Amino acid sequence: MLAEERYLQAARATYGFMNQELWDEGVGVYRSAVNAQVSEYTPMTIGAAIGAMRVMILANEDPAEIERFKRFWVQAVNSSGLQQAEYEETGEKDFFQADGDGDGIPRMEYGDGKHGIAPVFASLIRIQTPRRFAAKR
Repeated sequence: MLAEERYLQAARATYGFMNQELWDEGVGVYRSAVNAQVSEYTPMTIGAAIGAMRVMILANEDPAEIERFKRFWVQAVNSSGLQQAEYEETGEKDFFQADGDGDGIPRMEYGDGKHGIAPVFASLIRIQTPRRFAAKR
């Protein structure tokens, strides 16, 4: 993983920028652009963010980044509507409940479509990412 030091340093600088300029602590996601009030995500952009986070967790061994990763996953995938449905392999435990694990993602048979909905990702989601400023002292 990033055997050459210059690549690791470039990755750390980029990740530092992501955390400094794009992370919305109040919402728990990265903005899709600096100061974006509404951030747009596709499965590709969420995958890119998760991949970058994974590499930095492994490179830096910082437990705080694991917590950021988990928060991003919950906010950007589970709570956003990106994941359209799920089944046993992703958490559903009860065949007879629409949302047996209580995470807000329906079991595929209980989705909005006539025959439910496939456990796929939405092609685009939008998350409100209002810029929050610290109160002046």
